[in-house]
Amino acid sequence: MSIHHHHSADSAQTPIVLPLAVITVDTYGILAVTLDGAEYPPPSPTTPWSKARFADLLDTLTLDRTQTIRVEVHESDGSTFTDIIHASHTPRTHPYEETAGAPAAGPAPAHARHH
Repeated sequence: MSIHHHHSADSAQTPIVLPLAVITVDTYGILAVTLDGAEYPPPSPTTPWSKARFADLLDTLTLDRTQTIRVEVHESDGSTFTDIIHASHTPRTHPYEETAGAPAAGPAPAHARHH
């Protein structure tokens, strides 16, 4: 009896490959970015990607955290960091947030009141 299992070449069993973002940091903190080998320029040519905008860059690369990606960061001192940025399972904003100045819809249910 063999413990080896035969797997077909069915696409449902093909390993998933994550998109790869490679970020190279220069000595001034400016970032050169590629995604799957293609240059990934900033939205504005006058405002380069920088360490100060790193969170914005990750949001953009992950389509506002809806797509999981692998990230490699190559620092100017030669060090390298890798990470997986996971897609978020919860919405970034709460869909039931009240707008400022809007009247409340009535008293809160007993279990939701804060004392």
